[in-house]
Amino acid sequence: MLIVKFSKIGQAAYIPHLDTLRAFTRTLKRAEVSVKMSEGFNPHPCLYFSNPIPLGLETMAEYCAIDTDECEKDFILKFNNFSPVGLKCNKAVKVIKNPNFANILSAAEYQIEIENLKNHKEFISGILNKPFIFDYKTKTQTIKKDFRPLIYKLSQDGDIIECVFSSGKENLRHDIFIDEILRLTKLNKVVSVLKTAQFYSDNNKLINADAFFG
Repeated sequence: MLIVKFSKIGQAAYIPHLDTLRAFTRTLKRAEVSVKMSEGFNPHPCLYFSNPIPLGLETMAEYCAIDTDECEKDFILKFNNFSPVGLKCNKAVKVIKNPNFANILSAAEYQIEIENLKNHKEFISGILNKPFIFDYKTKTQTIKKDFRPLIYKLSQDGDIIECVFSSGKENLRHDIFIDEILRLTKLNKVVSVLKTAQFYSDNNKLINADAFFG
């Protein structure tokens, strides 16, 4: 089995989750990468992805386990020769067991650039020092929630903030956070958003998922 790290940037960021699965399947087929098929009435390639990526979000840190005997270097070369523009495999390594990324990944890092955010350094630096409470809309109701416990890191350099949010079962979505920042600062232009890393927890310590690749 291989685990791979892949990126979705540019136009590929607008490929929906299910279409991303199909793009992987088509790419592997065109690249003639042999993948074990599931059993049952409707067999499909054994691909195990990390959690779905929000539409339009550029990301450099997505993960997938693939049940194949292909060697790492050959896989990367073959995949990138046949994948859609913007969808790229960056790392691959052989493992004995599927780490189940969808279950273990518990935090994500983002780089967010907002025009003129540099004028609000005091506000940004103060977020970590007190409750960060705002209205959150669910499918059925609007509730007030303190999102401060879900913010693990927040730093600023000019108009750019780097932040690590809880993800998985209890998460702070990047778009919800951005909307609240825009509302409170009265800014209106988001220049770019990029997911740069994902993490799993080990003894209450966040470990970059790249650790799987040595």
